[in-house]
Amino acid sequence: MNQNPLVTIILGRPGCGKGTQAKLLREKFGLEYIGSGDLLREMAKENHDFSSSKLKAILDRGDLVPTFLIFKLWLDKIDVMKNKPDFKGAVFDGNPRKILEARLMEDALAWYDLLEFTKVILIDISAEESYARLTQRRMCEKCGQIIPYFGYFKQMTECNKCGGTLVKRADDDPEVVRHRLDVFETEIQLVIDHYEKNGLLIKIDGNRPIEEVHENILRILK
Repeated sequence: MNQNPLVTIILGRPGCGKGTQAKLLREKFGLEYIGSGDLLREMAKENHDFSSSKLKAILDRGDLVPTFLIFKLWLDKIDVMKNKPDFKGAVFDGNPRKILEARLMEDALAWYDLLEFTKVILIDISAEESYARLTQRRMCEKCGQIIPYFGYFKQMTECNKCGGTLVKRADDDPEVVRHRLDVFETEIQLVIDHYEKNGLLIKIDGNRPIEEVHENILRILK
């Protein structure tokens, strides 16, 4: 490896743009992408065993999955990507979500000699803004792209990638959204406080346009 890897953990309330910014970093630096939501939804779609059916019910309620399950998925992903000859780093989208997960992740990153290259970024928006974005955002029925609800995205009538129909996500039901925000305050905020206490947290204003948020993140990483 010719240069130090870049590992970035992106946190924030639901709808803050974590996924968008994580994927922009992946494209910019050639990073591996690790998103709990994607990993869990992929597992839930299998629909052939006890774990996948139980997982689907948890996701439908907007609850957090047990730590052992998500941590196994992370470790499997990290182990594969770390052994790639062209490994440049990774971006974690919305992980970790519990204090125990944060400590286990630190142990795992240290084991793989990645902890010293890790940065934690909080894309900061209010609970009110989060609720508004989530209850009004849409998803492409054809390719699955998430269309946020702010800026020029509000005016979109079809997917800008494939032309597919835009629909509401089941995950974005108002009651589910409120529950997810409650979970953020009781669980994920503790993770954010943990990183802030240890001087690892970098805050970014998530109310800015996507391009500005991305540029602010790039400045910090440089």
